Amino acid sequence: MAEETFTIGSEVSCTDGVCGELTRVVVDPVAGVLTHLVVEPEGRAGLARLVPIDLVDADAGAGPLRIGCTQ
Repeated sequence: MAEETFTIGSEVSCTDGVCGELTRVVVDPVAGVLTHLVVEPEGRAGLARLVPIDLVDADAGAGPLRIGCTQ
């Protein structure tokens, strides 16, 4: 994956629509690489999902963060 910037609080879209917001990122401390994103569904506090970084659409450009899976 090319170098990306992930902003906490950004809107996240799945292939079937908006799925929530980015609340955290997970970094492998040994390898020093980003491994997962934590996405919290709107209006459903405490139900965050761990999304592998491989599912992020690197070609999304500006706009909401897009991940290649359904909600």
